[in-house]
Amino acid sequence: MLTNKINEQSDESVLTRHFYLTAGTVIGISPSVKLKPSVLLRAVQGGPMSFDVNLNCWIIDRIGIGASYRYGDGVLGMLEIQASPRFRIGYAYDMALTDIRGYSSGTHEAMLRYEFGFDKKKVISPRYF
Repeated sequence: MLTNKINEQSDESVLTRHFYLTAGTVIGISPSVKLKPSVLLRAVQGGPMSFDVNLNCWIIDRIGIGASYRYGDGVLGMLEIQASPRFRIGYAYDMALTDIRGYSSGTHEAMLRYEFGFDKKKVISPRYF
């Protein structure tokens, strides 16, 4: 949240503020299927605002399949598996829609998630976000 100059002798190296706003919900379609739509808005001082629109489908709270659209930039597909109550693994493939796609075949992303403090009985619902 702070603006900071990296090099005090030059105005070229300045860290600018970035602002993020995210919102989403979980919609129960049936006892075993849930839809998770969400949106992410990004703004940086001196740059245009951008956003992502996401939709995931969770099946029996164990398998998540989804897609995302980054405005004017790319699309992505993802797969997540809740391997245990504490451990989740995932994979995503991101494909550019801009001119860079002629030079890039996309990016592959792997995700590992481990939840600490799970033994505390305060939270009983699954973690979607």
